[in-house]
Amino acid sequence: MFKRGQTNSLTLVVGLANVKQLTNTHGGYMEDIINNYYKQGGIAIMVQDLAENKIEPSKFWQYFREEYTAIDNVHTMMTNTDLQDLLTYHYDDIGYTMDTKEYEMYEDILMEQDEIVLYRGTLGEYEHGFSWTLDKNRAYWFATRFAKVKKDKQPIVYTGRLNALDFLVYWEQEQEVFVPPTFLHNITKEEV
Repeated sequence: MFKRGQTNSLTLVVGLANVKQLTNTHGGYMEDIINNYYKQGGIAIMVQDLAENKIEPSKFWQYFREEYTAIDNVHTMMTNTDLQDLLTYHYDDIGYTMDTKEYEMYEDILMEQDEIVLYRGTLGEYEHGFSWTLDKNRAYWFATRFAKVKKDKQPIVYTGRLNALDFLVYWEQEQEVFVPPTFLHNITKEEV
């Protein structure tokens, strides 16, 4: 018999297509198996499962946020155009990632503006990423935090505008707005 939270070869063998049936049969235990499954393969497995319709988009975004916010340097992966296309296609379900406090803040932001000004700090040319912030100082921090170590790259802060209708998620930790780069317009670049 398996113990709650135990990982074994079953974790990798269980197909996510059967998750609903198994979850109904075994309760929350299957949720633990799914969590371990994704922790072992991270974002790559989640994205593959999303592309193959093996996971509900709302569940994908919940797991994705956990993994994405735990990784410090994801810009090379997130600038992949195939990945961007897939995430953009399923972007309508991203709101499931907000907790109650974030949702309240999101609503306040949405009520105040028709267009939202966002900032993105990078070390080098990475304009086309998903991670933007409402806080310009936070963007400067992201742009310059490794500049002394990676002297061959230029710190850059991008400023972009987002139509409020395309504003679907707010993550409080870094005042982050996770948004497909194609949704932004009037992007300007400032070398720091």
